[in-house]
Amino acid sequence: MSSPERIEGDETSDRYFWKQLMLRPEIFCRFYAFLFTPLCLAHSSWIGSIFPGEPGVHLKQTRLLAAAFKNLPHLRDMPMQAREMFSHRLMPIALLNEFEMEALSLLLGGIDMSQSIHNIIDSRHLSYVKSLFDERTWQIIMVAAPLLRIPSATHSRPVLWAADKDPSHTLKHRGNEILRSVCYGSEPIHAYLALRFPHETERTIPSSTTLEGFILRVIKQWRPEWMKQFCF
Repeated sequence: MSSPERIEGDETSDRYFWKQLMLRPEIFCRFYAFLFTPLCLAHSSWIGSIFPGEPGVHLKQTRLLAAAFKNLPHLRDMPMQAREMFSHRLMPIALLNEFEMEALSLLLGGIDMSQSIHNIIDSRHLSYVKSLFDERTWQIIMVAAPLLRIPSATHSRPVLWAADKDPSHTLKHRGNEILRSVCYGSEPIHAYLALRFPHETERTIPSSTTLEGFILRVIKQWRPEWMKQFCF
């Protein structure tokens, strides 16, 4: 995985700033977000024309813009992981330290990423997304996904993804609804987890809680017999 191009020059000069803005995609996205995020978020119907593409792409872009706008003061502190994701033109499920929360948002949709990825992330990037997890964590994600549920975007009652559902079943037709439900920020996810798993989350997810640790606690509580699938 290659690193973004290094930009040499006087860091205080205007020329250096504009070279950064034009040559480093993560800087460009943040500058763009500074200008357009409020309008994009207020008028989501515009997004499809701004970001044409597959169904759901404009939702991912809105999420990206919101995250970039929120972190605007930290232009030059972007972690290498996020830079590499931009440089590979992946619509990120992660930005800065939101990596686990974004991955968790997929889990909260009950999404088996090996089956339902089409409307969530371009299928060409699936192998890269999987590479962001070690093999053990990916196995845990695949096992735990059916346990979790989210409020439906169109109904007030929760939608439960049954654990015994046919593993070949896809949620492709629910892709956009899931994205609307969980991908507009981590606060709704925190709030939902606090209601669904109060003892696990303690009303929030501590920053020290790993994705793997959280999922294992959920499995232990709701499907303890599944624990034998993992070697400890």
